[in-house]
Amino acid sequence: MNVLFGIGAPFLVYNLRFGLPVQISEKAMHDSSLTLTAIMLLVTVVVFLSLCLRHVYRKSAIKSLRKPALTLVDGVVLGGLYVVVVVVLTAREVAS
Repeated sequence: MNVLFGIGAPFLVYNLRFGLPVQISEKAMHDSSLTLTAIMLLVTVVVFLSLCLRHVYRKSAIKSLRKPALTLVDGVVLGGLYVVVVVVLTAREVAS
């Protein structure tokens, strides 16, 4: 919910202020950074889901370990993935 609000709120404020839709240039639509961002988002979602749900499918005798959960190592992996995404996207913008 917070992410959706954080993404949508600036566009709502812009539309209310100026009464115009936000324009996205043709260059931005065909730019490879948009594709790279989408691919990185997809990879992040797949990694998160695989880390979270791997405990569900593990053959464990203890039932409490078979629920979706993230461990400390999983948190470090996701934090590292976040840093990689930010560095790659920032470096890409600085280079262009």
